[in-house]
Amino acid sequence: MNRLTQFIGLLFVIGLLLIITSFRAYSKLNESCSKKLRTHLRWCMSIGSVLITISIMYMTCVKNQGCKCDFDIDAGWKIYLTLFILVVMGIILVSLASGISSEIKSGQCKDNLGSLPSILMSIGITLIVLPVIYIGILIYTKVQIEK
Repeated sequence: MNRLTQFIGLLFVIGLLLIITSFRAYSKLNESCSKKLRTHLRWCMSIGSVLITISIMYMTCVKNQGCKCDFDIDAGWKIYLTLFILVVMGIILVSLASGISSEIKSGQCKDNLGSLPSILMSIGITLIVLPVIYIGILIYTKVQIEK
């Protein structure tokens, strides 16, 4: 199993965790909670769905023998663009977690969402850090190959 497959597997787990966490919190909300809080949670579920979709598409492509999957170290722009998109999604998720936290602190919503903002913030930071680490690994590997 190569590093990219492991990375994609992590994205699948992160997406699944994001969907489950957001959906459970969304289902706890009552009528007193703001529409903005509901919208933020729907966006979190959407980001989780995108992560799972990316993972499934990659795995489908790799497992299908008729598909030409060019994701090796020379695939350059494809990998870097995907990693950039993931970092942007992580930044959006961090801002959503911040918005959810401020909505909860406003006192409008009486539901106990526990440590939801902290969990979402952690997932968002992970979604920023993982691609940056993977870029570092790619650069280091490419330098080692060129030596």
